[in-house]
Amino acid sequence: MPLSEKFAAVEELMVKVGLQRCADTRIGNALHRGVSGGERKRVSIGVELIGRPKVLMLDEPTTGLDSMAALIVVKVLRRIASEGTTVITTIHQPSSKIFELFDTLLVLSQGEVAYFGRAADVVPYMAQLGFTCPPHYNPADFVLDTCAADPGNPQQVEQARLNSAILVEEYKQHLVATKSVVSNDEIKQEKRKLKKTRFTSRTNLPWQFLVLFVRAAQCAALSWRLYCIHLFLTIVVAFLIGGVFWHLPLTTQFTSRRFASLFFVVINQGVIGLFTVVNVFPEERVIVLRERAAGMYNTSAYFLSKSLAELPIQLLFPFLFSLIVYWMIGYQNDGSKWAHFTFILELSSLCAISIGLTVSAIAKTPLLACIIAPFAMEIFRLFGGFFNIGASINQSINWINVRRDCQSPS
Repeated sequence: MPLSEKFAAVEELMVKVGLQRCADTRIGNALHRGVSGGERKRVSIGVELIGRPKVLMLDEPTTGLDSMAALIVVKVLRRIASEGTTVITTIHQPSSKIFELFDTLLVLSQGEVAYFGRAADVVPYMAQLGFTCPPHYNPADFVLDTCAADPGNPQQVEQARLNSAILVEEYKQHLVATKSVVSNDEIKQEKRKLKKTRFTSRTNLPWQFLVLFVRAAQCAALSWRLYCIHLFLTIVVAFLIGGVFWHLPLTTQFTSRRFASLFFVVINQGVIGLFTVVNVFPEERVIVLRERAAGMYNTSAYFLSKSLAELPIQLLFPFLFSLIVYWMIGYQNDGSKWAHFTFILELSSLCAISIGLTVSAIAKTPLLACIIAPFAMEIFRLFGGFFNIGASINQSINWINVRRDCQSPS
């Protein structure tokens, strides 16, 4: 599809879900105000619709919205359904106006079907079974009141259980009478077909990478305040280490001090590099899994774009750090030696970032990532070679010594 057609499709979709007014507004987060709750819901719906799916499934799209915002969202879904997309959604306490917008209703009680059919027919159907809806009463509330009760009132709970049992049994008899029962074998066969289904992206890998790279770069640009803080702390720590090990003489008497300075330099950059990225994937896991499930892009395109978009910043901080600390400590006064030192420091930082990304990919939550990261870093610190001679390490764990992000000459 040409790029112009893609932009036209996006504009058309924004009109369909009613987002023209906030087209240039940021989504926002807990710290920065953005679109409203209803608009945020419609954005989520629009993201799913851009791929023109045949079936759209939503889990309580009106939760957390006021009655008017919820009505607008359901009207959008109704419009989508009228254009040929099957919309399946759970709903939480719909108003009577919202209830009237539904074509088909499925009522579940204790995991069993109590009613399935036209939404407009649920009240007459229940009336036939002896459950009469009061005049001018919300049908959705009536159904809930019939099948549910206050847990603190045992009599109401028992009555609701009996009502549910009647509805479930009547519906089972209705299925038998209409010969609409589906066997377990048919259900299992359909499940096997779904498991074999694989969703593939409709665009090629280079285009996926380009779009994701631009998105990652924009997200990085929006985090400029964090990068400013990172820059400030990098400079402060560089001056602290440089001040502690200020102009060490090039004599054997200060070899241990130089050794200690190298240890702090490498470990500092390793820790900063690791914890900079350790929460990257857990924070975006839900979004990525949803977009991957929709077949929007491949995992490789996402990983490469995310890594390369942040690479310049990740290389900048070790460079500035080495520019300060190398000359303050008083290592060899040679530009080529400084370049070699900087190169090694950059590699050490990138290796620590790789460890952080690995931990980030394994951990499902930011908290779990922060718990695993120090453990992973400690292993590499122990076997980095700064304070251990290979021959003195217990042979039962010496194999770990091969896997290290920074190995000191020993």
